[in-house]
Amino acid sequence: MLKVLILTIAFTSVICTGSYEVIDIDEYFSQQSNDEIYAAARLKLDQTIPQDFQFLKVESIERQIVAGFNYKFFITFKNEQSIHLYMIRIYQDLQNNLQVYEPELINQKEYL
Repeated sequence: MLKVLILTIAFTSVICTGSYEVIDIDEYFSQQSNDEIYAAARLKLDQTIPQDFQFLKVESIERQIVAGFNYKFFITFKNEQSIHLYMIRIYQDLQNNLQVYEPELINQKEYL
C-alpha cells in the first residue's frame, strides 16, 4: 500500500511539473492519430509565414503531458535570402480539442 502511494505521488509530481520531452520525429509521424495535430500546426504556419518562404523540414518535436498534451514543433522555412526557425505550440485537451498558438520566430540565418 505504501509503495502504491509513493508511486502515485511520484507520478503526480512528474505530471504536475511536466517538463517537455523530445519525441522521435519518425515515431511521431508513424502514428496516424498525430496527423490532425501536425496539420493544425502547418495550417497556422502557412497563414502566418511570409509567402516567399517554403517549408524546409521539421527540426524537432517536444511534448509535455499535463491535463492533455502540450506540443512544440520546431520547423524551418527558407527563401532565397535566409532560413527561419519557427516554434509553434499546440495544446490538445482530453477531448482531443486543439488550441494552436501564434508561431514564434526563434532564429534566422541570412545567406551571404
